[in-house]
Amino acid sequence: MDFLEIAQLFEKLEITSKRLNKILILRDFLEKDQKIAELIFDIICGNFQRENNKKSIGISLKTLFSVISFLSQKSELQVEKEFNKIGDIGEVASKLISQVKQSSLLTQKLTINQITQSLQKISQTNGNNSNKIKKEILGNLFLNATTDLEYKFLARLLIDDLRIGVSEGVLKEASVNYLFPKIIGIHNSCSKCFYINLNSKNCLNCNDVINPDAQQEIFENRFKIVEIGTPKEIIGLDKFIVNEQKEIEILKFAFRLNPKTHIIQTQDTRYFYKKFLETFEKKYNTLNSFSEIISDTKKDLSSILKVNIKYFRPIKSMLGVRSNTVEDSFEVSGMPAVLDYKYDGLRVQIHSHKGEIQLFSRNLDNITKQFPEVLEFIKLNFPKTDFVLDSETVGYDFENQKFLPFQMLSKRILSKNIGEVNHIKVVVKAFDILKLNNETLVDFPYQKRRDMLEELFVNTPIREKIKFDLDKLKQIK
Repeated sequence: MDFLEIAQLFEKLEITSKRLNKILILRDFLEKDQKIAELIFDIICGNFQRENNKKSIGISLKTLFSVISFLSQKSELQVEKEFNKIGDIGEVASKLISQVKQSSLLTQKLTINQITQSLQKISQTNGNNSNKIKKEILGNLFLNATTDLEYKFLARLLIDDLRIGVSEGVLKEASVNYLFPKIIGIHNSCSKCFYINLNSKNCLNCNDVINPDAQQEIFENRFKIVEIGTPKEIIGLDKFIVNEQKEIEILKFAFRLNPKTHIIQTQDTRYFYKKFLETFEKKYNTLNSFSEIISDTKKDLSSILKVNIKYFRPIKSMLGVRSNTVEDSFEVSGMPAVLDYKYDGLRVQIHSHKGEIQLFSRNLDNITKQFPEVLEFIKLNFPKTDFVLDSETVGYDFENQKFLPFQMLSKRILSKNIGEVNHIKVVVKAFDILKLNNETLVDFPYQKRRDMLEELFVNTPIREKIKFDLDKLKQIK
């Protein structure tokens, strides 16, 4: 696909303020070209950059200043001054390059494939001339672009700052609206052009007023309506607890429907739409790839319910929730609960499979090279066991037996030469096991996962155990 089409999509998203409209624009883009849309979704949220080694791509503002300087025949200082005045590298590229660049009959149209291939090539470029080669690759991309819009969004894309107001949540919701069955009451159809909107008063396609009273008749003429019963006596959705097995069976039934021919009618529309979003998000959090999840789900919608962690593809970390009191914390976690110490360290996900070990940060960056002693420990103690662990890696002073502040540990993380900082020692506090050999464990109760974790580290005091009740906790506090 020509990059101009992608740039036009970005421009449309940038000038669209309503979140629901952004979701529909992206859903329509998926329907137009699923393969390219999957790639664009991954680029928007940084998955593509991460897959191709974000640190190695390393395109800085200074590098772009140099490229724009060459193409616009301005000095780098002039380009930098223009950026400081405008504050947007995309607008700077559009303004300066378009002033001097002439269209050529020999110029090929810039495509999204050219851009992704160039980024992959940059990630593999190293050595003394790597910076020069990187600038030549980037310069060729701009030379193949022909419009101000392309210059603008190419420059933004290269430094991962698109400024289109699209979050990961918007991308997930667009995917759900593309893949899953529609729900009467959440989705409404225009009686004039039959465009399916998302809870809108006016049609996004033709701006005609949506008639809420005509929805049943409109959908009956275009879809087979399937009624799915919902549990009765719901007293506030957040307080309602449904039987888990029954819920799964209802979702399985819904996912057997063909979204192109069937539409769901239900007593509680928001409940089902929320469950669709939660199901997609759970699957996405274990894959971190729109390309993979959309392709797989399009072939078999029910596969969305099968969660399988893949080795060396880090999953999204579950983050903590702040509470003001001990009692409030149990409102969040429920009871029984496990109490653990909070260490001033780095969240590290450990993947060990067939002798290979990789470590990932909370941001899913590969930090394996920063902790060689952790690799040695795992290779020595678990030569035949595969697993994915969640842990906190903490700086530690073994001589004085005390933990080090995070500022000390950060030197290990940021250093390019680990030999210069390996005097800063670490300990790993494992607190969860997510996969063991070929079995994904995220759906297991935490108590069972905790038991499996401690069995893995048999005879190793990996965690301090605290038994408690609320009265004792008040005394401790």
